[in-house]
Amino acid sequence: MQIIIERASRTLHCLLGSMTLAGAALAAPAATPARTLYHVTNLGPGDPVGATFINASGHIAYSVELDLGSPVRTWFYDGATLRDIGTLGGTFARATGLTDDGQIAGQSHDRAGQVRAFIWNRRAGIADLGALDGTNETWEPAINNKGVVAGYATTAGSGAVRAFRWTASAGMEDIGALSNASDRSAQATAINDAGLIAGNSATPAYDYHSFAWTRAGGMTDIDTLGSSYSAPVAVSAKGLVGGNVFLAGGHAHAYAWTRAAGMRDLGAAGRDDSWTVGMSASGRIVGIVTSHGAYQQAMTWTEESGMRDLGTLGGNASAALAANNKGQVVGGAVNKSNEYHAFLWTAAEGMTDLNRRLHHPPAGLVLYSASAISDKGAIVADSNAGLVLLTPVCGCAGMHTVGPIAAPGVVQPGTLVDAAVSVAGGKPGAQYHVFWSWGDGTGETAGSVGAGSARGSHTYAQAGMYTVTARVTDLAGNSVAVSRKIVSADGGGAAGTFIAGPFQAGLARFASLAPAAAKAGGASGQLHLTVGALSFSSKDVRPASVAGQFTGTGTVNGAGRHFFAMTQQAGALRLKIWHQTRAGAEVVDFDNRHAPVP
Repeated sequence: MQIIIERASRTLHCLLGSMTLAGAALAAPAATPARTLYHVTNLGPGDPVGATFINASGHIAYSVELDLGSPVRTWFYDGATLRDIGTLGGTFARATGLTDDGQIAGQSHDRAGQVRAFIWNRRAGIADLGALDGTNETWEPAINNKGVVAGYATTAGSGAVRAFRWTASAGMEDIGALSNASDRSAQATAINDAGLIAGNSATPAYDYHSFAWTRAGGMTDIDTLGSSYSAPVAVSAKGLVGGNVFLAGGHAHAYAWTRAAGMRDLGAAGRDDSWTVGMSASGRIVGIVTSHGAYQQAMTWTEESGMRDLGTLGGNASAALAANNKGQVVGGAVNKSNEYHAFLWTAAEGMTDLNRRLHHPPAGLVLYSASAISDKGAIVADSNAGLVLLTPVCGCAGMHTVGPIAAPGVVQPGTLVDAAVSVAGGKPGAQYHVFWSWGDGTGETAGSVGAGSARGSHTYAQAGMYTVTARVTDLAGNSVAVSRKIVSADGGGAAGTFIAGPFQAGLARFASLAPAAAKAGGASGQLHLTVGALSFSSKDVRPASVAGQFTGTGTVNGAGRHFFAMTQQAGALRLKIWHQTRAGAEVVDFDNRHAPVP
C-alpha cells in the first residue's frame, strides 16, 4: 500500500530533557545577511534512519521511524508531494540509493519476514529483486543511473555472504569472491554508471579486503596496504574507489584507489584516524578525522588538494556528511555557544552556519546538521522540527513552515504539559488549524492558533516515552506536521543528542526512562537510540550495581537480541551496544567511549 500526503512534512524529534547535551539548544541564532538565503520546507514527522538522498531534479529519498520502536519506512518527495513507498509485504523498508530519474533502491521485509533488496519507481511501485540460487535474503543494494544494482545475498542462519549484480533483463548474478574456499564470502557495496562495482571479500588468508569488479576484468583485490580489513564506501564516475582501511596498531584511515595509482592511504590530516562517510560522483571524499579522546572534526579530500581539516564553527567538533559535484560540502559542527549546527563549506567561503542563511524561518527553528546536497544547491538538513529541505530563495510565496515543538523534555505523570509550535511563511494573514496527537492513545485533539503560533496541552497519566505530533493545516487543506519526544518519568528520564564517534559521524539521538528508585528491584525502564542506519530499542533497562549505570537487552532495527551498558553521570552519556555470534564472539554495534560528551 502507498500513502500519499499532499504537501506534507516530516520532522526529526527535538530530543531535549533534563540533560544538557551537544546540539540540544533551542535558541535560534540571529539571522544575518548572506550570499544565498534558503527557503525552508518541512518534510514530515519521524526520526531519520540511514542515509538521505537528493538528486539534481530535487527528488528526495529518506527513511524514517515515526514513533519509538515503530518500523522504519521509506519516503519519496518529488518536489510537491510526499509518498510512503510501501514495503514488500512486511512492515520495514529503508532506502539505500536514489537515481537521477527518481528510482529508489533499498531493503525491506517481505511477507515471510525475510530481508530483500528492492527497486521502487513512481510508475511500477516497489519490486523484489529476488535472490541468488541457494540464498533467501538480499541486503544493502547500491544502484547506478542505468538501473543496475549491486549488493549481497545471504541464507538466514548461515554465515555465507555472496556479492551480486542485478539487472532488469538478466536478474541476479553472483560476481564471485577473492577466495574459492567453500565458505567464501563477499559483499558488493558501491557501483558507478560505468558498471564498476566495489565491495569487500574474504581472502585466502581470511582477511577482508576491498575489491573492484568489472565485466571485463572480474574481481580484483585492491588492498595493497597490508591490512586485515578494508571496505569501500563509494565509486566515482571516473572509477575512483573511496573507503576505509584498518592499519597496524588499530588505526583507521580513509583510502582512495584508482586502477592507475592503486590504493593510497590518505592519512588523517595530523590526527590519529580518518573515516570516509561519503563521496560525490566527481570524487570528493568527505568524513571525519579524530584522535583517541578527542572530538571528531570534518574533513574533505580531493585528488587536487589532498586531505583538508575543515575546522568547526568555533566549537570543538564537526563532521562532513555529503558533497556535491560543485565543491560544496555539508555537515554539522559545534559553534562557540556549544550548539551543534548545520554547515555549508566551500573552498572560497570556508564553513558557514546554515542557520544564518534562512529566509523568514519559524521561531525557534535550529538546523542541527545537513546530510545531502544536490548539484543545484538544494540541501536536506536535520533540525529540531524534523528533516527539512533548504532551497535557494526564488522570491515566490511557498507553503507555510512549522517550527519545532516547544515543550518540556521530561515531565512528571499527572502534570499538565503545555506545548507550542511556531508558523511562518505562506500568505500574509493566512489562517491555520492545529491538531495535536500526544502519542499515548488518547487520540487527536484540536489546539488554539494565534498570530504565528499554535498551542495545546495534555496530561500523561503514566510514565513512558511518548511522541507528540502537531499537524498544522491551512484553509486550503495543506498540512505540515512536526513531532518530538517527551519522557513522562516518575524516576529518572532524559532525552537529547550527543556526538556519536569514533567512526560514526554526526549526532546520535536518544531517549531513556530509568526505573524509579523505589521500584528498582522489579520494574524496568526504556531506552531508544538512533544513529546512522541503527535504531536500537529496549524495554529492559535495569540498574546495575554501580550508581548511575544501567544494563539490559533490546533490538536493533526491530530484530535480534542485543545487549547494552549505559552510564549517565554529570550530564554525560556513555553507551555501548553489542550482540554475540553463534560462536559466542562479541560484535559491537555502537560504542561512543572514544568520543568526549559534554
